[in-house]
Amino acid sequence: QRDVFVVQTLGNPVNDKLIELSLIISTLRRSSVNRIVAVVPYYAYGRQTRKLQSRTPISASDVAILWEQMGVDQVVTVDV
Repeated sequence: QRDVFVVQTLGNPVNDKLIELSLIISTLRRSSVNRIVAVVPYYAYGRQTRKLQSRTPISASDVAILWEQMGVDQVVTVDV
């Protein structure tokens, strides 16, 4: 059994880093690891957890769902 910790910040450019992390997760899942833990010191969309206006996306939730569907078992982040 192999547990893997992936450390990736979502700093600038945010979307490039998000895609990079997604590709790493996909590669790890296909390589038959047991557990994937994403360590994200800076979660770029972390402040977008509630709607301030109608029709505003909740990006933090969408990113979390994306990672969950890709096979991430746990996410560790830091909020200062």
